[in-house]
Amino acid sequence: MSSILVVDDDASVLDVMSEMLRLEGHSVTVAENGKQAVDCVFSDPFDLVILQISSCRKKKA
Repeated sequence: MSSILVVDDDASVLDVMSEMLRLEGHSVTVAENGKQAVDCVFSDPFDLVILQISSCRKKKA
């Protein structure tokens, strides 16, 4: 069993990906943005991070 972090700003993508990975027996953590992802990485070790790159970009004002 692997520990996987899934990062995406689309809740439906997070739901589908996390469910598929859990059904395969993995432990899944989800993050909705880059800040949440960084917080997760500093608090827990992960074997794999699946990341939507645009989730980590700063939004322009």
